[in-house]
Amino acid sequence: MKELDYKTFEGLFKGLDSQQNNMFAHSQVRENEAKYQLVFQNAPIGLIHFDKNGVITSCNDTFVRIMGSSHEALIGMEIAKLPDKRVVKLLKSALNGKYGHLEGIYTSVSGGKPIYGKLNFQPIINDEGQVMGGVGILEDITERKEYQQRLEYLSKSDPITGLFNRTYFEQYLDSVNTGLFKEKMAIIVCDIDDLKLVNDTMGHSAGDRLLVAAGKLLKDSTPIDSVAARIGGDEFAILIPVHSPDTIEDFEQKLEKNITLHNEKHPDLPVSISYGYAVSDENQNDMKALFRKADLLMYRDKNQHRRLSRNSKIQRFLHYRQPAASCSPARTATLKAHITAFCEFLNISQVVIHYILGLADYHDIGKAGLEKCQISGQFTEEEAMLEMQKHCEIGYRIALSSDEISIFANAILKHHEFWNGKGYPLGIKGQEIPLECRIFSIVCAYDELIINGLSRAEAFKKLQDMAGRELDPEFIRMFILFMEQKDSDT
Repeated sequence: MKELDYKTFEGLFKGLDSQQNNMFAHSQVRENEAKYQLVFQNAPIGLIHFDKNGVITSCNDTFVRIMGSSHEALIGMEIAKLPDKRVVKLLKSALNGKYGHLEGIYTSVSGGKPIYGKLNFQPIINDEGQVMGGVGILEDITERKEYQQRLEYLSKSDPITGLFNRTYFEQYLDSVNTGLFKEKMAIIVCDIDDLKLVNDTMGHSAGDRLLVAAGKLLKDSTPIDSVAARIGGDEFAILIPVHSPDTIEDFEQKLEKNITLHNEKHPDLPVSISYGYAVSDENQNDMKALFRKADLLMYRDKNQHRRLSRNSKIQRFLHYRQPAASCSPARTATLKAHITAFCEFLNISQVVIHYILGLADYHDIGKAGLEKCQISGQFTEEEAMLEMQKHCEIGYRIALSSDEISIFANAILKHHEFWNGKGYPLGIKGQEIPLECRIFSIVCAYDELIINGLSRAEAFKKLQDMAGRELDPEFIRMFILFMEQKDSDT
């Protein structure tokens, strides 16, 4: 056997080494390809390959999901034939060796799914500088964009009415002030009459409904190029370009008509709005001074509205209190006749009689905001009873808000107090309870017993059972004596 010389031996090993290097290189390529495919398929963003003709050759699962489509529908698609010209332009840029991107709403052709996306196209260029195709990267930013839009909306909008808020309105006034061209403008400042009364008597949910209704009425009564905002608890402001001498008159007529129609449909929660307005001179600079003038005029209007508005609300509360026999006009008339006769029997002054008769008219006025809660099934029977007990305090606040019946407020508050101190809402007892309440409670209790079908003798027995517990025992004795004497006279 011929011995291998050194050079032959060296060449053999070099050949082996080269072969091993090639094998290692191929192994590395395969490993890198596998890693790339793993990354490509599992990337959290959408990825596609397209060839030098703009045909999609591969896409990952994320891209398919974002498009709402399938691999079969997407692979082989010619990007240049898509109807969205923005994407076609982006493709042409990439095939010319340039990076490009776009952001906006895109609707998938194959899936029909609209998204707000961010799309990048990157060319693939070989060693000779030739474009071999490209890579597309798609990110679905719909949720992010909606969140940003929501934040932007909240930053300038009132959460209850959906109108602009005070911050935005003031910024808008500043922009009008600093603008080079100043057209003739009007500022209208509006106030919702008796919102606090509604909140206190019917609850804040009713107050919110009133605000929403008022905001819509104001918006519907103003031109499309106006800016309407809620600038305080019950206060609104509107900036209107004055295009003609009739601009303000048109607003007033539309608002009056819209309020009338609304109140006919919603008599349980009518809207009343006081407002004042001021119109600028052309090229007026100080819009905030114009606002202050309109605000002052609104308060003058509100003072004129106050009495009429509150008296109309009192009538509404009377109309919408419990529609039962216990509150019927006939029952009230009978009750007042008994009260008058009994008080004259006791030789009580006409002033006190007047208070008791007023209590007969208004004692349940606070039930207006509570009946619907009970009827709607919002509460259990026990919870509904506790809610109904609030009507004394609610009626007290209603009465205080009205010049007409404020003198009855104290009696309305205390007409469900018991002689033994176990009544509501204050738990006072004995002669701490006002005289008019003690007399009213006896006559009212007797009348209720008769309405429920008891005979006069049975009613007297029930009243005697309540003496010293719910009712004043001395007045019980005097009432029975009065009724017996009345019977003997007839």
